[in-house]
Amino acid sequence: MYHNKNLSGDELKTLLARDGKTLTDHLAILIGTVGENATLRRGIGFKSEYKSIFLSGYAHPPQSNRDGFAFGKFGAIVAFRRIDTPQDLMLERRICQHIVGMNPKKIGKKNIDIANVNADNEDILIYQEYIADTSKTVGEVLDESRLQVLNYTRFECGEESDS
Repeated sequence: MYHNKNLSGDELKTLLARDGKTLTDHLAILIGTVGENATLRRGIGFKSEYKSIFLSGYAHPPQSNRDGFAFGKFGAIVAFRRIDTPQDLMLERRICQHIVGMNPKKIGKKNIDIANVNADNEDILIYQEYIADTSKTVGEVLDESRLQVLNYTRFECGEESDS
């Protein structure tokens, strides 16, 4: 179906971007542009053989350089499965924004995981109030859109990684 792999900073340094430059080269350009130090600490590799499975991402605050790389203090990369529906880039981006803002601990499964009695303390994605429409949960929005979150990773600058 799909595979993902956590990548260390050392693995990232040697990866090539579309322009043939290494990520280390792009990092040096970024440091020169923003005037702040930065390092490659971790990343995610993703592969799927199915067109119905795809990635979407978001960085906050949203900034990008001239090469189209997005960067910010927070970020999320989400693997979605589309169920017989066209791609909705705005919805996918908003789900990524939701994950950045609400920091769920896991996706959750209906009939297995139980919603928190106090909605303000909810840490399961499908039971959280959707930040773009608080009258619905993320799970309800996903069901209505026939979209499934398969996996996600949330990043925060300076956080300690598990790898």
